[in-house]
Amino acid sequence: MRFQSRMAGRNEFWVYTDARSGRQFFKKKFVGDGAALRYHKCKAAGSIPGIDKYVATPCVVEFDDEQLALVFEHVSGFTMFDMILTQKLEIEHGRVIGDGLARFHLGMEEALPIAEEKLGLSQAPFSPAWAFLECPKFAELGRLSSANLQLLRIVQRDDALLDALKDTSIDTDPVITHHDLRGNQLLLNENGVYFVDLEEIALGYVEGDVGALLGELYLRALMDVWTDRIDHQDFDATMDARDQAGRFELAKKYYAPIATALLQTYSDSYKRPIMIDDVATEMLRFMLNRLITTNMWRSTMSPRTSALLNGVSFLARDAESLKEFVSYADV
Repeated sequence: MRFQSRMAGRNEFWVYTDARSGRQFFKKKFVGDGAALRYHKCKAAGSIPGIDKYVATPCVVEFDDEQLALVFEHVSGFTMFDMILTQKLEIEHGRVIGDGLARFHLGMEEALPIAEEKLGLSQAPFSPAWAFLECPKFAELGRLSSANLQLLRIVQRDDALLDALKDTSIDTDPVITHHDLRGNQLLLNENGVYFVDLEEIALGYVEGDVGALLGELYLRALMDVWTDRIDHQDFDATMDARDQAGRFELAKKYYAPIATALLQTYSDSYKRPIMIDDVATEMLRFMLNRLITTNMWRSTMSPRTSALLNGVSFLARDAESLKEFVSYADV
């Protein structure tokens, strides 16, 4: 093997090329808190018989229990996150992602008996941020950044937002979900969409995964208010709320049709009812998770984070804004 490159992330990653065959491989070494558990869960998922029939995910070719490392066949392509940043994500990609996610859920449902035995899955909470937002333990408060203490104080005074986060009416049986979907967990190429990083899979509800991807798009629309990607004009930090709302409407013209295509195609392919109100709740939880992560090492909340939190709070107060976002265009 010839070392080619190393990438940053929560774990350690390398891309290798076999000098004789020219084949590329992707190595992932699990590090940090819970590394062993995450490694064994990902290993078990990769060793489910016929897993490739159920889920489009890079094939695992080698396990290293000593190093807590997995080697995958390298899959070329671009992440959903990369395509958002370069403004190359299109409506058709939304359809591909929606169909791929439905196939993931239906396939993992078929694999559930095998997967439960191999993975020992338990039901996970909707969001790791929920305990933090509702009532963090005293010991956890000491580890929070000043920025997250500010965020926590604001959220806990926002009764409408807290009520929206609590409002779930799902009464269906849980299924296997990815449980950690973000824009950088989806790889797109000419063959479709691949799901990566199965280390957090857990029993849950499909609305959680769907809401995470729609939340990614909604949050990106909010974030673009603070960039020059909407109209290629430098952002003016002195703009008032009306100007910010206008820029958000411009951003929605790009993101909303993609979100609509994703949700419609998912619903058509999954062929089972999904609770749109619970999808909205999951969008909120996803976006708050992202803000918490963004604030992790900061001494104070930035003006942009404050504005993003205001946008999340607005979504909690206006249920129609979600329906508008996912019905923005006839796609």
